[in-house]
Amino acid sequence: MWTGYFTSRTALKGFVKDFSRFAQAARKHVSELKISNASSIISSSAKELESTIFGMEAALGILQHHDAVSGTAKQHVTDDYIATGLRAIDNFGRLYRRIKAEEIGKETGETVSAEDLYINLFWNESGSATGLSKRLSAGEKVLVSLYNPGSKGTYSIRLRVPAKDLQVVSHKNEPIKGDVVCANPQES
Repeated sequence: MWTGYFTSRTALKGFVKDFSRFAQAARKHVSELKISNASSIISSSAKELESTIFGMEAALGILQHHDAVSGTAKQHVTDDYIATGLRAIDNFGRLYRRIKAEEIGKETGETVSAEDLYINLFWNESGSATGLSKRLSAGEKVLVSLYNPGSKGTYSIRLRVPAKDLQVVSHKNEPIKGDVVCANPQES
């Protein structure tokens, strides 16, 4: 059995991959909003926004350094690398949630609190981390805003939902064509 680069610090490598994907999508989304002059928050907080994006890029630089990515750093150093990345994500996220709340408000007319928004960094994260399932079970209205930064046009979106009648609508409050399949054998 071969060991080495591909078998050491696999969780860290996964974190770097997800973090890189998130940072690139965030840069692209913010750039699109800035170019189209669609966000007053971006206009009024340009320096802060640039600083938080630079903070993510710097953290990624550290995480991609040969000691981190090769797995040769000691555990406490690796822990510090991860903490640096998480702090950068959190700093950016505080401002980005305000930007998303403004964007959602413009697109839907819904008033959304930035504190109620959850930005999903990890592609395989469950809705239980966001409180989405709990809100749906309580019969609350839930808004899911998706952004596809890639060139591939279609992705399947899977959300764990309770066995209830659901209505899926667009930002124009029009029904979205597609299948809603509520299947969760553990909750039956």
